[in-house]
Amino acid sequence: MGWIMDSLSEKVISFVSDFTRIPVDRIKESSTLFGDLGVDGMDGDEILEEFARKFSIDMRHCRIDQHFGPELPPTFFSLIRGLFNQPFSRTTPEERAGLIPITVTDLIESARRGYWWFCHNQSSDGSTSAKS
Repeated sequence: MGWIMDSLSEKVISFVSDFTRIPVDRIKESSTLFGDLGVDGMDGDEILEEFARKFSIDMRHCRIDQHFGPELPPTFFSLIRGLFNQPFSRTTPEERAGLIPITVTDLIESARRGYWWFCHNQSSDGSTSAKS
């Protein structure tokens, strides 16, 4: 790597690793919780609640339902569709599910600011704007 990770970034990545049980070296700042790390449903609620508690984040503006789907068991057809669509799809898992991705960078920036930063990049109608 050509950059040095700061202490807060390391702590957030370690937190995500502990929660997901994915090794730290497989988690990047660009990793998405849903698409890359497989966090969804109740786990999505739990990771953000634990993140807010551990890093003292004000989450009142976060709409979890925009980022994680409901806790549903897979059906036979959803498994078959997933097997055939994923290798050929040019869309992200979040786009296919109609969700807004949360990256590890979003968590790190929220930890730096002390409030849910990602949701502050959304307009009142819930649409997202490009981050600068």
